[in-house]
Amino acid sequence: MSTVENKKDSKPYIEVKKKLLFFKKRYARFNTPGIEEMLKVPENKEVLASLRNVDITYGVGSKAFRAVVDMNLNIYTGEVLGLVGESGSGKSTIGRAIIGLVPHSFGKINILDKTLPQKMTRGFKFGKALKEYKEIEKFMVNKVQMIFQDPANSLNPHVNVESIVSEGLTNLKNAKEIYLYNIDQDVIKHVYEQW
Repeated sequence: MSTVENKKDSKPYIEVKKKLLFFKKRYARFNTPGIEEMLKVPENKEVLASLRNVDITYGVGSKAFRAVVDMNLNIYTGEVLGLVGESGSGKSTIGRAIIGLVPHSFGKINILDKTLPQKMTRGFKFGKALKEYKEIEKFMVNKVQMIFQDPANSLNPHVNVESIVSEGLTNLKNAKEIYLYNIDQDVIKHVYEQW
């Protein structure tokens, strides 16, 4: 089957971007054959996060470098996913884009029922735009967290396990200290019983 026939069968991903004032430009990208079947969600699974046609570009103009091109991915609830690749292939960049630390230049990133904006910067937002930004920011702070791959900077050998494990939980604004303490004590008790 030729690529022309494939394009007739599949719908393109279309993204509209504002250029100047009222002028808009439409971009269309056809999926690689087999992608739509691969991304079809099984009946017994729930999608936690999804990436569709995601590009991540560093820099602008002639200095632009496309670190990730056309990334498509589903992460299901309860699933452990390993992203494997060579050094410099964009694994950390994808992780940072999912949590909103790195802007994506094309495509769509969904986490639960929220679609992340391409840039998570506040900028000059007013009214509805400011409300939407604050809602996304609150969602990301409370629901999405990342442990960076550098263990020397992520884990402090001079701090006990209880403090390290509870650190992520204490960042949540609505968490109660008693609840955190009980979880920490249960985890520590379980760890000590295992060893």
